[in-house]
Amino acid sequence: MEDVSLNQLFGPDESEKAQKSSRLASVMIIDDNQDVLDGLIDILQDHYRLLPCLSYEEAQHKLDHQIQQGGLHQNSLPIVLLDIKMAYKDGVEAFRLLKEGHPDLKIIFHSAYPGTDIHAKEIKNLPHAGYLTKGKYTISELIHSIQSALK
Repeated sequence: MEDVSLNQLFGPDESEKAQKSSRLASVMIIDDNQDVLDGLIDILQDHYRLLPCLSYEEAQHKLDHQIQQGGLHQNSLPIVLLDIKMAYKDGVEAFRLLKEGHPDLKIIFHSAYPGTDIHAKEIKNLPHAGYLTKGKYTISELIHSIQSALK
């Protein structure tokens, strides 16, 4: 993976704003594929505080724990990168459960399904913060999606 600075992605003016947001921003990644999780960690670890999870259950446990410990408040919830096709609970079910408990949570779907797929159409009307097709976006587009969700 290429090493990209926020300054290269956004230019000098926007970079300062992005760096300030990034220092505070948490990103939860929910994907049941360890290789995908590791790749996203490699890309995002220098820009955000990461909460990697292999399942909805792990994500919910981490959210509950962080809130109980005072590390998260409703106004500091992480941005979530959520896979659609996962074992046990798929991304659509996980989305609904996460939003039920945390309605202000901003969730970006991150899926191998292209936007024209039946699964992508199923989430079209859900109040998500974005949709990225794995293998079809650049690092710049990924970080831009996260930065947009932070606003």
